[in-house]
Amino acid sequence: DEAGVAEDTIVVFTSDNGGLSAHARGAAPDGQKQHAHNAPLRSGKGSAYEGGIRVPFVAAGPGIATRSEPIATPVVGTDLYPTMLALAGASLPAGRTTDGVDLLPLLRGSGAIAARAMLFHQPHKWGPTGPGIEPFSAIRVEDWKLIWFHRPAEDGSPRIELYDVAHDPSESRDRAADQSEKCAELITALRDSLA
Repeated sequence: DEAGVAEDTIVVFTSDNGGLSAHARGAAPDGQKQHAHNAPLRSGKGSAYEGGIRVPFVAAGPGIATRSEPIATPVVGTDLYPTMLALAGASLPAGRTTDGVDLLPLLRGSGAIAARAMLFHQPHKWGPTGPGIEPFSAIRVEDWKLIWFHRPAEDGSPRIELYDVAHDPSESRDRAADQSEKCAELITALRDSLA
């Protein structure tokens, strides 16, 4: 406002992954040395769990509606590119594609975006250890999230977890065993997305 550019400026606040957890900073605010900084979400930065991948996304500026309540529709970082292009009145360069979708209908309060799969692929190991902090691939389709950990179980079987993250954001109840059809559906979707 002071610089006189507010009418021509879009401000976006987000993060590339969840907040640091106790494993990297010592004790949590309650004094526990547990991965609880992102409560009620499970674990933190670098994790396959919601505490590692669910982040804030706030946008403000011309063409963006002011709201008192958050939008519940899940979005992903790759949506920023087509959204910023649309806000600027530009389009994708000829011959280019993007994995993201234009979020303007949501940001303007004029509509919704189509349900779609969102992929999270971290096939490498990095420094810290903790719950879900290991090589993984995950997919979210509507309320369901499947995590495929790349290191197999001791018996050689795949380590797969399934969560209804809309109703269980703390991922406290693995549903892979009692939702075998949903699990198989998301395994196929994950394989197709990575192909």
